[in-house]
This record gives sequence, structure tokens and C-alpha cells, in this order.
Amino acid sequence: MVAVAVMKEAGLEPLEPFCGSVIPRTARCRECGQISRIQYAKAKFGTGCRVCASRRPAT
Repeated sequence: MVAVAVMKEAGLEPLEPFCGSVIPRTARCRECGQISRIQYAKAKFGTGCRVCASRRPAT
């Protein structure tokens, strides 16, 4: 499914089935292990894990 591929591309492992693009779903960051809730659209166009994003240097 496309939604699962987008989440994995963002470095996240989905823990719940896809229920729509605006409904947050639980996912685990594959880098730091943090579990959080994220919308499909934010995973597709955002930074992925908020914890890891805050650690990245500004560009």
C-alpha cells in the first residue's frame, strides 16, 4: 500500500492500519525508537520523526 511505503520512506514503521490521510496513526521511528502519532500528509511532506528532526542541523 502507498501509505505504508510513504511512512517507511519517512523512517517510520506504522503500528496501526491506514484509516485516511488526515487521521493520525501510531508509528515507531526506525532511527530512535520513539513512538508517536503522525498524519499521512505530514509523513509525506514533513520531516518524519519529530525527535530526530529536532536533532538535525538546520540547513
